[in-house]
Amino acid sequence: MDDKYLYCSCWLHGTIKQFDLTDPGNIKLVGSLFIGGILHSGTGVKVIEEGNYMELPDPLVVKDKLAEGGPQMLQLSLDGKRLYVTNSLYSHWDKQLFAGMKEEVQ
Repeated sequence: MDDKYLYCSCWLHGTIKQFDLTDPGNIKLVGSLFIGGILHSGTGVKVIEEGNYMELPDPLVVKDKLAEGGPQMLQLSLDGKRLYVTNSLYSHWDKQLFAGMKEEVQ
């Protein structure tokens, strides 16, 4: 790994952000991927940013299942080609925020 990129887990928003650190004085956002979380169009939550309404992404559905929970823990493979992600934050919070996720696993 060359530490060229920084990956950030934005749990509440449900996104993973990739930043290019090649020039530390000019860090750039080069990628963003929505994979779940609380802030999506299916929740009814509205986000107002500096007085403007922010449009939210559609919920992520994989194999007819709603992807609940935002990205939490990240692990980049040693060759830097794969990023592994968990979507469970903390079991007590998961029960409150994503009750359906716990039921699906059992």
